[in-house]
Amino acid sequence: MPSVNEIIRDHELSAEWVHKGACTEFWSLYRRIAKEYFPKQPICYFRCERLPIKMLVRYNGTNGVSAQHDFTLNSSRLTSSNLEIAGAILHCQVHIWQHCNGKKSACGVHNREFLDKAMKVGVSCGEYRGCTVQACSDQFKRFVSRLFDDIDAPWQPAPVVAPLRKQSMAKWMCKCTSTYAARGVKLSCVCTLFNSEFLRCDTPSP
Repeated sequence: MPSVNEIIRDHELSAEWVHKGACTEFWSLYRRIAKEYFPKQPICYFRCERLPIKMLVRYNGTNGVSAQHDFTLNSSRLTSSNLEIAGAILHCQVHIWQHCNGKKSACGVHNREFLDKAMKVGVSCGEYRGCTVQACSDQFKRFVSRLFDDIDAPWQPAPVVAPLRKQSMAKWMCKCTSTYAARGVKLSCVCTLFNSEFLRCDTPSP
């Protein structure tokens, strides 16, 4: 029987949603990193949603639906480098390793066991800095370079933002000669005095 985390993963990969592309790339990268470093441990409960801009990721041992290994990737930071994303995923997997095999750290703290394990696999972090990888070892960088052509390139391309279209003003008039100015080319409005619709009386102005 699949775990809750596996069900959520399969849903994320099959559903049509705004971060489906990033989610697909995430799980592909997650599997390759796990195969190299932690091949036998359970997967995370993955989220891709907005966090405070300074936070790349967040990890919680359990969440509000009693699922374990809750890992959130900041949807505002998807253009972080390939190395940063890979390092964050490995950091998450160290958390899962400790949750399953060691002595869990207190909330917001990485204990000595965690710090030693993170350094051993090549993603050193601080004791009180949250889920932030401070340095990656050369060995880990070589591993990531096998996965990407450029480890410093953005993991996901920056979103293309369409320019805002300038809306024009137009005049509308009813039988009582009342006038009304509105943006756009369509208006549905009735004059209560004559019970007549407003009609377009000019061309849009810039």
